Amino acid sequence: MAILHRGTARGAQAVLAGRARAVYRAVHTLLVVAWPTMLLFAVQRLLFLVAARARLGDRLVDGGLLRWDAGWYLQIAARGYDDFPTLGPDGHLVRSNLAFFPFLPKTAAALEALTGADLRWILLVLAWLGAMFGALGVFALGHALHGRWVGMALTLAWGAMPQAVVLVMGYPEGWLAGAVAFALLALITRRPLLAGVLGAWAGTIKPDSLPLVAVVGVWLVWLIVARIRGSHALPWWRLLAALVVTPAGLAAVMVFVAVATGRLFGYAAVQDQWGTHTASPLGLFGRIHEVAFDPAQSVPAQATYIGVILSAMVLVGLLVGMVGPDNWTRYLPLAAYTSLATLLVFSHHEYFWSLPRHLMPHVPLLLPLVTIRQNRVVAGLLLVFVTLVSAEWGASFLAMSRYSI
Repeated sequence: MAILHRGTARGAQAVLAGRARAVYRAVHTLLVVAWPTMLLFAVQRLLFLVAARARLGDRLVDGGLLRWDAGWYLQIAARGYDDFPTLGPDGHLVRSNLAFFPFLPKTAAALEALTGADLRWILLVLAWLGAMFGALGVFALGHALHGRWVGMALTLAWGAMPQAVVLVMGYPEGWLAGAVAFALLALITRRPLLAGVLGAWAGTIKPDSLPLVAVVGVWLVWLIVARIRGSHALPWWRLLAALVVTPAGLAAVMVFVAVATGRLFGYAAVQDQWGTHTASPLGLFGRIHEVAFDPAQSVPAQATYIGVILSAMVLVGLLVGMVGPDNWTRYLPLAAYTSLATLLVFSHHEYFWSLPRHLMPHVPLLLPLVTIRQNRVVAGLLLVFVTLVSAEWGASFLAMSRYSI
């Protein structure tokens, strides 16, 4: 029996070692293939920072990169979450910071405790690392679908969007985009446990993770049904473990907020305090009309943001149209996630100027553009032009806008 036990243990260790080597080889291969794209993406981010510095000068950090939501994340990192309801110094009710998810601020707080470094710079460096992680995920997804060129084009197009200025700010959009991209890649390559773990992690980053959690969960249920019917041989334990793990992160945050607020649906109460509620996506057209014809709004901002929102609607339709009988196992999860995520974003149109930023994690959205047959030199020059325009626009928005991005 002892010999049998030792043999079993050695076999398990050999399996784990083999998987570790496989993961190492996969990561190493991805980095070797992706490094030119990552370098170009880093140059893009540097251009955004240079443009912001030119506009903001010495106010770059506190008056620019740590504005709006970044300021809330910094506050949470510095002193934790407030009681609910939250009262200001004058005794009046103020918005609760429970609206913001814990991954970014709590990681920053932990790193400050370990290193003693300036919390502001810890938050920014974490966000910049998240942008690079997001770019790696976008590249990996594009490369797996259509090869290296599409991976590069998809990554640089994602980094050249006007709202991509948030990738140099203290925002967690990069981390969420990376989690989404790698989770979708795990879906189309049938790695259920990896998809579940990434879905659980995404649930601690932002509430925008809900569509990913839902799509991964439905996909896992479909795999379990297929397993019952004998359509594939994926291990039961992986499927069931993934199904349990996937909603764990989002559920943990909801439970935390429920305890903090003393209400079963505490997060809904927090959102109500912020004036956020779900409405028909069709109402967005009325909001666009209001913004377009409001003389108090700046014309460039109107044109840019309305253009981004309307373009997203068209791109979702094109992405759904790319699903066919020959590629549905690869494209159906991407189209399902992007359609649901975009629908939910367009259902929350109170903060109109934040809508394009919430589209950043929708990494498959640009696939219809980058998969068009095109001259690569012309496409490269177009990406350079769009990057420069977006960097200047983002810097101008940071410097002059009264509205949060």
